[in-house]
Order: sequence, then structure tokens, then C-alpha cells
Amino acid sequence: MAIKSLRPLLDPSGIAVIGGSDHPGTVGRTVLDNLAAGGFDKQVYAVNTRQIDHPDAIWVRGVEELPGSIDVAVLCTPADTIADLIARLGGHGIKIAIVLTGSPVGASGWQTSVLAAARASGVRVLGPNTIGLQLPHAHLNASFARGCAAPGHLAMIAQSGAIATGVIDWAERTGIRFSGVVSCGDALDVDMADMIDLFAADPHTHALLLHLEGIKDAPRFLSAARAAARLKPVIALKAGRSEAAARAALTHTGALAGSFDIYAAAFRRAGILMVDSLSELFSAAGMLSMAPPLAGARLGIVTNGGGAAILALDALQSTEGRPASLTTETIERLDAAMPNGWSRANPVDILGDADATRYRLAIDAVQSDPDVDALLVMNCPIGLVDGGTCPVL
Repeated sequence: MAIKSLRPLLDPSGIAVIGGSDHPGTVGRTVLDNLAAGGFDKQVYAVNTRQIDHPDAIWVRGVEELPGSIDVAVLCTPADTIADLIARLGGHGIKIAIVLTGSPVGASGWQTSVLAAARASGVRVLGPNTIGLQLPHAHLNASFARGCAAPGHLAMIAQSGAIATGVIDWAERTGIRFSGVVSCGDALDVDMADMIDLFAADPHTHALLLHLEGIKDAPRFLSAARAAARLKPVIALKAGRSEAAARAALTHTGALAGSFDIYAAAFRRAGILMVDSLSELFSAAGMLSMAPPLAGARLGIVTNGGGAAILALDALQSTEGRPASLTTETIERLDAAMPNGWSRANPVDILGDADATRYRLAIDAVQSDPDVDALLVMNCPIGLVDGGTCPVL
């Protein structure tokens, strides 16, 4: 149900910007400009009681003047208008509201009224307090972030809008490309579990990057993450390790940070790979952007040290992967190229004196095997071979 109700986000039939503006420096103007800069080729409407003159949007005075074909609205109006607007949008066929407006101080009553309006009208709410989202393959930049992410195969799901905008800015300078960048904000309705489900089913997305400060519904999150991790790599940066940071996270998004050790254990069980810093998250993004999606779970291993291969097999045992069984043809090919004493099985131990030529022959044979989906190459430095001058790949 969650994926079906959010699917219009991946290919909106049109966008209504409630509070759209032609005044430079306003959120409403920035969103309209970003939609145009992203190349969104469906109709964009600017809804404002004041006449709006924007070259890439049609101005209408109110929600009731919108055509029935619009299914996504971006809200950047004052907080006291949001609940009423969501109720009216639902009656007019809008399926998803992206609420950029921040929650007011002492927001529990306000959030209750907004959520009640959403439930009654059938509108899913992303936010409040989100910068919006970017879906480069749909040419959609429904955000007030600076810059547009380029189309690729990584999905970045962040609780913090500042982290999401930082990732977009960094990606522009490094050439990393994304299938989607979204901040969940206060996650009043649509939360990180919903976004994980959505991108896990998205064919453009090959891996997911998560930034989170806390989780409001742990069972739902872990269920979504576990299912996603069976299909695609899921890498998470968990903020709020220290007591002071945890208190700040509670103030920031309203999500209880909890014990970091508990998170770490739960993430391991769910198959999530944790990183310790933004720089590590960026490094993971760079690596994943270059790697094609895995075709299966069968791993081939080429090594010059049997002990290292045994450790790799132990690590593989704790995942969904399994060692590949080499075909007779591959064994015969390796027999002709390897010295006596090689392992004659996977892991392919090509012995401690292996040089670059032997590595290349072994790699070519194993990666050509039809029963090998992925290849791990390991090199244990020895004095017989100068590894620094003998590149393996």
C-alpha cells in the first residue's frame, strides 16, 4: 500500500506549487526555478492569491482552479494554512503533498491536525520541514536545494535537509549521480521506511544511502531495510552517537536517537552497512556509483594466501552470498595456467609467489565462469613480488 500510494512521486503527472512566487529569494520562487532547471516536462502550476508571473508556470488563484490531472503538490505557505490546504487538495485529486514548511514551536497540536487532514483526505505527506526531493530520471527537482543532481543509480534518503543539500553540492563537484535525493524532515506521515520501500522497488536505483538521526517506528524501518538489503546495497550513516548529539537529534527531527550500540546491532541484523562519517558515506557513494548491480549471490575468490580466503569465506557466511562452484572448463583453464599446488577450487589460491601475470590469468578465467556473479581479488604482500609495481587489475 505504501509503495502504491507514493508511486506518483517517481513520475508525477504535474506539479502544483502552493505558495509559488515570482519574488526572488523566496522558497516559492526557488521551487519554481528548480522545477524549470531540472527539465520537468509536465505542467507546473503556481497557486497564489496574488498574480504570479513566472515563465515556466501557470498561475491560478486557488486550489479549486487546478486541473484534475495534477497529483503532486509542493506546499511552501505559512504553517497555519497547511492542514486546511491538505484537506482541500485531497478533495481535488492531489495524492501527495510535499510540505516544505517547518513545524511551528510547540507543534504537537499542529502536527495532529495536519495528520488528521491527511488521513481524512487520503493525501500522503512528505515532511513537514523537508527541502523536498529530486528525481533526476524524471527530471524532477521539487526542492529548494541549490543545484540539481545528475541522473544515476544511487538513492540518498536523509532525515536532515542540510545533509541532503550537502550531498547534492558534493555530487556536482565529484561527478556522482543519483536516482533520487530526498529529505524526510519531521516524517509526520511518509517516513524513511516508506522511502526505502519506494527506492528498493525503483529500477533506476541500484543502491541506497541513508542518513538518519533517530527512528520513530523501529520495526517498520528494519523490515523495510532488511527487504531492501536483500536486493541492493544499503549503507547508513547514523548520527547522534554521543548523549549531547542524541539530545540535539531529538530537538531537530523529534526522533529519539537511542543507544548507538543497539542501532549498530540491529543494522547488522538487517544487512545494513554502517559508516562512521560523511566522508566515508561519500566514499561509499563513489564506489557504488562505479559498480554495476550484482547479477546474483555467487562469489568467486582469487588470492595468493589461503588464510585470507578462509577469512573471506567466514565473512561471506554472514551474508546472503555463497561461494561459486567453478565449472570443469574453468578448472581446466586454470590448470593450464597455474603452477602445481594451486587450490583447484574456489577460492582460487594461486600461491604466495604469484605475480601480476598469474593474477591476470586467474582473474580472466574466474570472471568468465558463468557460475560466478561477483569476484573478490585478494593480495597478501610478500617480498618475492613488488606489489607496488605490479598492478593486478
